[in-house]
Amino acid sequence: MKHMAFGMTDTGRTKENNQDAVLLADNLGLYLVCDGVSQGAAGELASKTACDLVYQMLRDHREILDACRLSPTGPHVKSAMELIESAVQFACLEIYSAGRHDRSKAGMCTTLVMLVVMGQHAVAASVGDSRIYLLRQDKMFQLTEDHTLANQQVKNGRMSPDEARGSKAAATLTRAIGFQPSVQVDMLHFALVEADAILLCSDGLSQYLRRNDFPDLCQTLGPQQTPQALVELANARGGADNISAVVVQIEGQPSDAGKTVVQMVDTLKRCPLFSQMSYRELLQVMDAVTLRNFQTGERIISEAEQGDTMYVSLSGQVEVRKWGQRLAELPAGSSFGEMSLVGKAKRTADVFAVEPVRVMSIRRDDLFAMLRINSHLAVKFLWGMCRVLHQRLQATSEELSYALTSQDLQELADIAWPISETQEELPVADQPADPPRKDPLAP
Repeated sequence: MKHMAFGMTDTGRTKENNQDAVLLADNLGLYLVCDGVSQGAAGELASKTACDLVYQMLRDHREILDACRLSPTGPHVKSAMELIESAVQFACLEIYSAGRHDRSKAGMCTTLVMLVVMGQHAVAASVGDSRIYLLRQDKMFQLTEDHTLANQQVKNGRMSPDEARGSKAAATLTRAIGFQPSVQVDMLHFALVEADAILLCSDGLSQYLRRNDFPDLCQTLGPQQTPQALVELANARGGADNISAVVVQIEGQPSDAGKTVVQMVDTLKRCPLFSQMSYRELLQVMDAVTLRNFQTGERIISEAEQGDTMYVSLSGQVEVRKWGQRLAELPAGSSFGEMSLVGKAKRTADVFAVEPVRVMSIRRDDLFAMLRINSHLAVKFLWGMCRVLHQRLQATSEELSYALTSQDLQELADIAWPISETQEELPVADQPADPPRKDPLAP
């Protein structure tokens, strides 16, 4: 899968110097935007240093990226993500140390957003409030989270998104490269689709960006001219900060594989377990998904087996059977086997493919490994599980109510009434008598 990238940075209308830095390294598939933070020129040094050091480490270990590019399996993806995080931590420690040893650089730090394209897959990394957006099928999704005090207040329910946008806390970073010896890095691995466009930008652009700006400019101008157009747009709307934009365009027309990726994410979004998740969070869940095919009549789940996997069907119908009797037929888009994610109980029914079926399978251990390191995602999953349990309990209650019709109740009454009458009319003589008591003084 081929791609091309274009970028631009600008001082803006109010700043005297540009503390943003951009890096486009097509040889590595590496693209960076950093926004330096400092009272003087040290912020400019911090952003440039972060770009240089990350590039050096990835260049020196590019065999790890190449291995992932050729074979994007679990171990190779894990190694690539560890390398990318190590590069960010290396830059963080170096910038922190420079600030500690030179008073003129004290407190310097920088935000960072990075995209590493490896064939049909990519890894995004972020620290701070610079952002990455994904444009896919004319829809724009934010792939990063702002590490600001305002956004933290929104997540905690103490501030609305509208209040956060106008708050001074929106400019207060909770994470930055170089502020401490190490930093928590948000990482996201995701599959690319032909015609995807990815935008990396500093907050000098994102604060002015409206939902349709990037899609419209990409469609009318193309990726080469879009960065400059975005910079001009930000300047026209105020230009209160340095402005940087990098656009990475994935070439080609959507293939069957690309359409399947889009279908998988859309199907997960419709599943009650994952319906509350953002597009970014759905892409995270996709890392735990395996696509499987079953032929007509093939068993997907066996009754009484120990289950550890849930399924979501992409295409084809499946049939649920209990003791050989058909209970239900589930269409494409249905999920089944969810209870295996919360316990190790045995399966309660068989599931067969009625026709050729494609399903997404999600193993409990893979999903929980992801939830352990993302508490916000775990809360959304737990809420989704509560909704599923509520729906099933409600359905069971309705089935029981329907079963207990007036006729059923009358039949129960007919059975119970003769018994009660017999007990009431039982003659006294027929009652079992108490055994005679022996006189304790008798010989």
